[in-house]
Amino acid sequence: MFHTPSEGTRRAGFTLIELLVVIAIIAILAAILFPVFAKAREKAMQSQCLNNVRQQAIALSMYVQDNNERFLPDPGASPWSSLLATYNEPSIYDCPSKTGVANPGKPEYGFNYFLYDAALGDVKKPEITILTGDLKRHQDSLASYAIVREKEDFDLRHAEGFLVSALDGHTEYVDAKSGDAQAAITAKGLVLNPPELGKTGPLRPWDATLSSYSAISALPSESKVYPCTSSIAHRTLDLTGYGKDGYWFCRGDKFNAIHDVARTHNAALTYPYDPADVVVSLPGYVSNFSITFTPNRFLTAPAITLTNGVATANANLGYSNSHMYGDQKNHGNIGVILGPDDLQSVAALYMISADSNQIGRSSSIDVTFTLADSGLYLVTWAAQLGRWAYSLQYSAIDSTGKVRKMVALTPDQVHGVALVQYCVPGPGQVRILGEGKDHTAIGCLLFDKAN
Repeated sequence: MFHTPSEGTRRAGFTLIELLVVIAIIAILAAILFPVFAKAREKAMQSQCLNNVRQQAIALSMYVQDNNERFLPDPGASPWSSLLATYNEPSIYDCPSKTGVANPGKPEYGFNYFLYDAALGDVKKPEITILTGDLKRHQDSLASYAIVREKEDFDLRHAEGFLVSALDGHTEYVDAKSGDAQAAITAKGLVLNPPELGKTGPLRPWDATLSSYSAISALPSESKVYPCTSSIAHRTLDLTGYGKDGYWFCRGDKFNAIHDVARTHNAALTYPYDPADVVVSLPGYVSNFSITFTPNRFLTAPAITLTNGVATANANLGYSNSHMYGDQKNHGNIGVILGPDDLQSVAALYMISADSNQIGRSSSIDVTFTLADSGLYLVTWAAQLGRWAYSLQYSAIDSTGKVRKMVALTPDQVHGVALVQYCVPGPGQVRILGEGKDHTAIGCLLFDKAN
């Protein structure tokens, strides 16, 4: 006999709909509250981290007082924190947002590299000079756990920002939501490398610097009369301090200040390649050296390679008389390059067609060489830029064909002389590729050991 519930009797438990509604409400509350809890937790860790960098500033202040008002010496392969063992607890080198393990042998904060061996009195603005900060480790980091470059060495670990201490002891949070730590530091009015110390950072593999006359402001101005010109104001790029190990140098002394040369393509006004203009004195650690000039899309001629950087004569370059090398035309903005061994040039080397039916110029120059020894080497490429040279870029390429670093000049920067320097590692093959729409040129290539 079955019994049915009497009228008015309530069933125990929830219906499926009611259960789903409750779960949905809990999920909504969790979605609202969990970020709040996470932010609160991050804020607490940020406060602890802020206390850490404050304690580091205090420890460094005591060290300076005990060491004739001088900062830490460069510890080389040891972490900077090892020099402060008697001034603090290991826990101040541990960021709670990172490993959570106190290890002064692997600090999660970096010391300002430019303050190594510096005297406190030499820093003019301690209130804006960074002392320590959140460190980001990467393959090029120094063994001393120092901060060298703003863009690469600061870790945006705290709500897309990072913490620093300054020489005067105060601490700051630097908001870098743009992802650019260097721009964030500048916006805060802080400085990593005080200019009064006159220091530069250590070179690292594939480091690159690029500048033109728009960026080089300390060059002297003068006037001089050169062939085919009247007196034209120019500026001197002094590279006599480079190329101590060896060089490839074009002693170009002919240039055209006539604005319609490229339109008329008059062979008489385009100076042919002269082997005597090129001086090659390569270091012993460089071999398989070559320079390849590739024409732009308007020139239906093959590329030309100067094996070992030279060619015997224009006629042997595989071109008819209507296609030749010419000294770089430079229209009224003359740049003079001073090189080693009293070498100098007012005109770089590039490729041009003097045939009115085939308008074209070199759009890329590929320099290839092999380094025999291990170590770091500084390679300097400089060239005068012609009137139609613009949108230039330079790429350093390793032996696997991988582009390791590319730097570019914006159109408004391309005038006068371009200067690019790469720090390349050996041993192995290295390529440096210069590319532009027109008038890509090379005036010299200088080699020096970087370490």
